[in-house]
Amino acid sequence: MWDSEQVRLFLAEARRSSPHYVLYLTMLLVGLRPGEALALRWADVNLTLGTIEVHRKLYRLKGKLVWGETKTHRHHAVSIPQSLVADLKTYRDAQSLTGREALVFAQFEGKPLHERNISRRDFRRLTKRAGLPRIRLYDLRHCAATLLADQGTPVHIVQRRLGHSSPTTTLLYYTHVLPDTERAAAESLATRLLDGVLDPGVSRG
Repeated sequence: MWDSEQVRLFLAEARRSSPHYVLYLTMLLVGLRPGEALALRWADVNLTLGTIEVHRKLYRLKGKLVWGETKTHRHHAVSIPQSLVADLKTYRDAQSLTGREALVFAQFEGKPLHERNISRRDFRRLTKRAGLPRIRLYDLRHCAATLLADQGTPVHIVQRRLGHSSPTTTLLYYTHVLPDTERAAAESLATRLLDGVLDPGVSRG
């Protein structure tokens, strides 16, 4: 799993050399699965309110495109930061197809992108060029969850953003606490509990 510095390195390389930068940025800031991100239509994006509605996914089965419900069959709206709103506006303005039913992330002619092609041809290239450990495209969702938890975001907020039906899922599978954060937590607890107790100059009574 990448830490925040590694994610910054990846995004810097993606911004510099990838046509899919905004896709990766959206996945990281919203916590979307690849199929959910590729299924987004402009009708799902409210750039005025700064929200994205997640209620479908796109995947391929035996070579055919399939539109389906999200993994948990839940529809949810997610708030997005103003920086992403600005990037999406710029991205939309650069597209030739901007109707409400047009896909947000699509090929030049408007056809759906192929997740496997993005992963193998672009994501792996960016990862290598940035000098980062190899992870899956799907793991950007794990990075989003972990970094949200790492900065102290309450688990029910992380749960809502990821569209989980229960916070138990979020805790068990997605919030892999980063080593430095775990160490800092241990040191903080020790300081709180032992401050003065182990100081030989402190009177014991």
